[in-house]
Amino acid sequence: MTSLAAESDFFQSAQSKLEGFIESKTLGAFVFPLIAYVAARALLTWTAEIHWLLGTIVAAIVACVIIMATIGLRDAFFTREGTPIVLSMFATLVLLGTAVCSFASYTLWAHGLASYASDKSPLNMGVFGDYYLYYFVSMIPGLNVWETLNVASPMRPQGHLAGLPLLAFRLMVALPILQLFNDWRKFRGKSDEAKGAEM
Repeated sequence: MTSLAAESDFFQSAQSKLEGFIESKTLGAFVFPLIAYVAARALLTWTAEIHWLLGTIVAAIVACVIIMATIGLRDAFFTREGTPIVLSMFATLVLLGTAVCSFASYTLWAHGLASYASDKSPLNMGVFGDYYLYYFVSMIPGLNVWETLNVASPMRPQGHLAGLPLLAFRLMVALPILQLFNDWRKFRGKSDEAKGAEM
């Protein structure tokens, strides 16, 4: 009888935690980056189908939003927002940068200005998006995720022009976000130390 009561308590506890997760900002923090990425990809694809120049203008606007948001992420934001929101913002910026840079690579490739080697056929925006996510994960220091899992790159840029969007991704998104993440970790450590000293 006690094991049945213990199981009942376990399930009630799990249910209340799940309800708290859904009601809190945490669920939105996980869903928002995905919605932003899908919306940006859809908008870039749609505008590029109208005309590549219109898609390029939209990509430039999204890139400006990424840059301004990255500049705005400082200690005041870290102090005001909790961990799920901060991590959500990091993920959103990475995914938006992925959408913009994969659009740039795809546009260069579609117009015959750049070439990419890939085992996947045919090349499309999805393959280019996969490549930028692969590249971002490979930039995380010390993890060597893809080597450990023996996962090959979905594509390889060939030539200088094909590498320019990748360089822009590194300079505009990946390096600043990794640096901000490091700054946030240091800020959280100092904040935790200060709270511990007060107690």
